[in-house]
Amino acid sequence: MWILGFCWAERILSTHQTFLSANAVYLLVIDISEDFKSKTYENMIEKEFDSIGEYIDFWLDNIHCYCTDDKKTPTQGHILNPPVIIVGTGIDKIPGNDRKERKLKFIKHLTDTMSTQPKRRHFRKPYFLSNKFPSDYKEEFLELRKDILRKAKDLSNWEENLPARWVVLEKAILHNDGKGKMSACENRKVILYTEAQCLADKCSFPNVQQETSELNSFLKYEHAIGNIVFFKEVKEYIVLDPEWLVDVFRCFVSHDYNNDTLGMIEWEVLSKTGKLEDTLIETLLQKVPCLNLTKHKHYLLELMEEFGIIVKPKNYASRNDIYMPCMIKPMPFQEIFGRVEVETKLCKKSSWLCLVFNFLPPSYFNHVLVSFVKNNPLFYDTEDSRLGIYRNVGIFQLNNSGSEILVICLSKNLIAMKVLQFNSSEDVCYSNIKTKLINLVDSIKLRYRINVTYEIRFKCHGGSLIDNKGIGYDEALEKSEYLCTEHKRMHLSKEIYRFWLKEEEVEDELKKKGRRRCNYCKNMSVYKCYDCNKVLCKDCSRKHDNEEKYISHAMQPISDTFIMNCKWQIEQYVCDIECLPNGEIIVTGWLHPQIILFSVSGKQRAALQLESKPRQIVVVDKTTVAVFLLTNDLAIVDIQQNHVQYIRNNAIPNSSDTLIYIENEFYISNKHGIVVIDMSGSVKRRITLSFTPCDMGYDVDSQRIYCIVSEHSQLVCIDRDGNDIFTFTNPNMTNLTDLTIDNEEMCSCYVKRKMIIRDMLSR
Repeated sequence: MWILGFCWAERILSTHQTFLSANAVYLLVIDISEDFKSKTYENMIEKEFDSIGEYIDFWLDNIHCYCTDDKKTPTQGHILNPPVIIVGTGIDKIPGNDRKERKLKFIKHLTDTMSTQPKRRHFRKPYFLSNKFPSDYKEEFLELRKDILRKAKDLSNWEENLPARWVVLEKAILHNDGKGKMSACENRKVILYTEAQCLADKCSFPNVQQETSELNSFLKYEHAIGNIVFFKEVKEYIVLDPEWLVDVFRCFVSHDYNNDTLGMIEWEVLSKTGKLEDTLIETLLQKVPCLNLTKHKHYLLELMEEFGIIVKPKNYASRNDIYMPCMIKPMPFQEIFGRVEVETKLCKKSSWLCLVFNFLPPSYFNHVLVSFVKNNPLFYDTEDSRLGIYRNVGIFQLNNSGSEILVICLSKNLIAMKVLQFNSSEDVCYSNIKTKLINLVDSIKLRYRINVTYEIRFKCHGGSLIDNKGIGYDEALEKSEYLCTEHKRMHLSKEIYRFWLKEEEVEDELKKKGRRRCNYCKNMSVYKCYDCNKVLCKDCSRKHDNEEKYISHAMQPISDTFIMNCKWQIEQYVCDIECLPNGEIIVTGWLHPQIILFSVSGKQRAALQLESKPRQIVVVDKTTVAVFLLTNDLAIVDIQQNHVQYIRNNAIPNSSDTLIYIENEFYISNKHGIVVIDMSGSVKRRITLSFTPCDMGYDVDSQRIYCIVSEHSQLVCIDRDGNDIFTFTNPNMTNLTDLTIDNEEMCSCYVKRKMIIRDMLSR
């Protein structure tokens, strides 16, 4: 087990991901005597972190990238691994009488800050102690040690079953052999890969000199659990002591050596341009204990390149130079971008393509930036005689002439890129660059097993990267234009995405979503005509509706969840229509005293004659409906048995047009309220209301009755005893005629002008 400590300097944050793992217990050590509430950073391009409050959030986000569900604890589903133990130090700096209150305030701050965020589930029991007077906190230190061990045992890799020869080899490399003899690699920080082969051969690994796959699997496993550092791409050496590698990285980023480098111009070159001169490398590496400069220098540089900490540019003149982007002093982004962006008609600017992450570790962007530096020539600033590489920003040439410039940068939880075109009259699509970025981001996720998610968004070329607004990928494809909140004006969606998406890509995406371009123009379709079997944009749909020959055609928004797949015609005016639970449809018309049963495909199944013309239908059960007749009688129709039973009662209001069915009772409206009768026709009760319901609906879940009052433009909600719950009034809801309620808690009111007003039912 290794204990690694990380400092808070932002320049070393890019190296931390090297050592983070899901198989670890994390101690988040915080001096609670200092201010832990402030949060000052705006975005990671321009400003360094400088408060405890920020770092609590920052470290939790980093650790959450490696989260796994705890499979061993009985509270599975409520705890996430890796576990995080808060250790509050500096308790000795707080007056004795204030310590208890300070602890409570700190815990409350954590609770309020984390709220319902999933990363809160990493927290375990906190500890408060003093490093200055450890003897006063012996019990706390002892309990903390025990707790760390308990949490380690809960991790999935504890006591994992491994091949016996793996255990033997692990002991040979890292531990005492159990017979009082030290391991073959005792006190060594680094060993050669060939030495590991020899040890594996002694530990019964088969054909290890010819076939190294099992040895590599063993080394990858030990790397994954944090025992060693090994990459098969750089396998000349194996680092046995990860803390030694921490020392190597620290020597490049620590402030401790400032006095030693005071007279070195190379240090200033590094902080201004990121260029790491060979003399500075050797000076810094001499500070690392147990490091053989002759043996280890080349390997360490390769390892740092593998981790995305250093990089060699593709530019021919600088192909042998080494750059370390994380060591460059931060600059305001606009100052950097101003070096290439010019306000001229000859300069075309693409929109911003943004990958917006739930959280983005600093090292993640380093890998992205380093990959682009390896594969694309950097822009050369002749004015400052430097390459276009900055802290969290890279500027690249996309062609030999320099007329196409790519800017890729990091903002808070966002990677963005943009292209500038000079002296170009052509519209160029940079879909290939977009694809490279997305593939690179996905490969980094897989390689380092980082649990981060992102979405693709676009921003106009003048948009700021401080926020994550703009327009989403799907929204840009679906809408013809959108409101830019920064510039307070509408942008055409195509003008935003055309720089990054080819026409065929757009078509493929739309087909996946069941969307196509308008059959009459090239705009995006929003409606489908069932009768024509064509899709239309908004403008073409208006023309379609206005033509008399299309007046009976059925139009439907493409975005509807349910798409119409059948239509048929009935040779009379429809009075009412209901759907049975089995999907069959009951229809009544004004011309004939009958109900007609249709299948969902429009085929007439049956027609049952009634004594009088119908007013309204309500469904009683899966085979029974009740029909309210013009004679003020109720017809109870058993569709399966073709049987009709009539309920005749003078108490049934003769001026009513609406009824609902609730648990073996019919609620029939009149001008004074509602009359409730049972299935035999007996009046059960009368409900007096201050209004006359024009139509009614019943929500089964909330057991509420909804009524529309046409003359007052109201939707009134009452309980089954007639008590008012709420009233919704909208002056625009004039001439209300019908009401329906769906199973998504939506109430729809229909008016004579065919306008539909929908309101969420309040529970």
